[in-house]
Amino acid sequence: MRTAGVVALAIVLAASSEATAAPIPPALPDSAARGADLAAIARALETRLVAAHLRTLGLTPEAIQTHLARLDDSELHRMAQSLPEVGLGGEQRELTPEQKAGVVLLLLVALAVVAGLVFLALAGPLF
Repeated sequence: MRTAGVVALAIVLAASSEATAAPIPPALPDSAARGADLAAIARALETRLVAAHLRTLGLTPEAIQTHLARLDDSELHRMAQSLPEVGLGGEQRELTPEQKAGVVLLLLVALAVVAGLVFLALAGPLF
């Protein structure tokens, strides 16, 4: 009886202990993904504004290609994924609904201020 109690206690304690697992290594991107990322970055670098800015910084296309070749797959993928966030020079982006509402509100406030000033100017001296 005593042995059964000890075994039951050991089972309960073992079941309630926290189990830890080894972390899963990140999935290795394939060469097609690296090629697609390089192509996206190359398209961004080929725009006139970006190329001109890189030239003013003293970077040659060969130096840029050398630097891109040194990046590992994860760094290259992060760079390619961040291109839409950065926004290339001259690229037009649609305003979000919140931004549109802010512009409309700003215009309404400006119109109200101008209307108030015109009214005060036409009303003449109040005192």
